Amino acid sequence: MRFSRCACLFLSMVFVASGNLTCLAQSGALFAGYKGLKWGASLSQVSAQFPGLDSLGISEDRILHIYMQKNPIEGVDNRLFYFWNDQMVRVRLFYDHQFVTDIGVESFVNRMINSFGKPTSQRLRRGVHLNENETWDIVEASWGDDNTTISFQSREQLSPRSSWVCQLEFQSVRLLKEITEGGGIPEPERDWGW
Repeated sequence: MRFSRCACLFLSMVFVASGNLTCLAQSGALFAGYKGLKWGASLSQVSAQFPGLDSLGISEDRILHIYMQKNPIEGVDNRLFYFWNDQMVRVRLFYDHQFVTDIGVESFVNRMINSFGKPTSQRLRRGVHLNENETWDIVEASWGDDNTTISFQSREQLSPRSSWVCQLEFQSVRLLKEITEGGGIPEPERDWGW
């Protein structure tokens, strides 16, 4: 089943009540963390539950340290864990193209709705030009509460037809707010001479 057909089925299911391409709904309480580990879990706690983490270094903004678990489960190419000051703040999963193709985007989103409740926002963007030579169709959905945000994005490259990206991201609302407001960024280590 082509992505655009999947996207149409997904949108008809999601947007029927709203009649437009943006729909807001109330979401239930989400777990404040990822797979039983609460936001702020240390690298050693995460490594104990998710062995085989490889360091990818510091994020582009030079704030978060990234660790990758390659092929952790069937259908997932990699799972990335983001840490700030030895506290887990974000987890991002990148799904295998064939896995998502086999089950279909609408089935994938339905499973998320069964797990997380109705999305707080959803939309389809068709014919998005991410650069001069690429055009994509993008399906997005997100869930959120005071502790956690979860976002899903599936992108199918239309021209040239060669790629499909599907990712799911879990984030700590409180810890990321601390980071962006600058209140929680630690000073660099220095020798004070005592």
